[in-house]
Formats: sequence, structure tokens, C-alpha cells
Amino acid sequence: MKLELLPEVFEYYSFGDLHALNRQVTDMKHFVCSIPGDYSLLVAAGMPGESAGKITDFEEVESGWRCFRIRGKLLFSEIGVAADITSNLARAAISVLVISGYKTDYFFIKADDLEGAMVCLRSVGHELVP
Repeated sequence: MKLELLPEVFEYYSFGDLHALNRQVTDMKHFVCSIPGDYSLLVAAGMPGESAGKITDFEEVESGWRCFRIRGKLLFSEIGVAADITSNLARAAISVLVISGYKTDYFFIKADDLEGAMVCLRSVGHELVP
């Protein structure tokens, strides 16, 4: 599987309610979760802290996430792709946050674990591409 490391550093924000989440206006790359009880925003902040002041009214923030995405479009009939990647990272004691888009999957790793994740993924046959 070809995996691409995105250049941005991401920050993950949690909000107390939907209204606080909806007040966020961002031109940064982002993912949103708007399910009752879980209102969160994952933004591409560039450098750590770069989104400071742009995101407001949050309850918690977790900074320093890096992202691998699967290069190319995944088919819904493909089974176990995310499980393969996450299980290998788990065996290397690397935590991962997975978000699936319509066309591909995104794997967020804490920046401190990035080198270990790259070694792990290469060792099980994944190709890291620019």
C-alpha cells in the first residue's frame, strides 16, 4: 500500500456543544465530527500553535498530530486496509487516530511517534511516497 505523509501538523479540538463547533470558521484543511456528545475539529495548523487564535470556544486541544493518507482511491469492497495499518502500528506501541473519507483513509500519529511509525510501516511492506 502506498502511504503519503502530509506536510502539515494537525491539532485536534473538542467542543462542549454544536454551537461552539459551528462558530469555527477556518480556511485550514479540516475534519469535523458533529455527533451528539462528540463535537470535534481536526485542523491542519501548519506549525504547532499556528491555529492559535483562529479556533475559539474549545474545551480541549491536542496538538502535534501528523497524517499519513492512503495514496489512491479505495473501493468500499476492499476489506481490512485500515485494520492492517492500525494493527501493525499497535504492535509497535504507536497510537493512531483513523478518519475515513469517501475516497481514502487518513491515519493520524503523534509527531513524537512519526519516525517509529515510518519504520514500522516500511517493515511490513508499505511504501511511503512524497
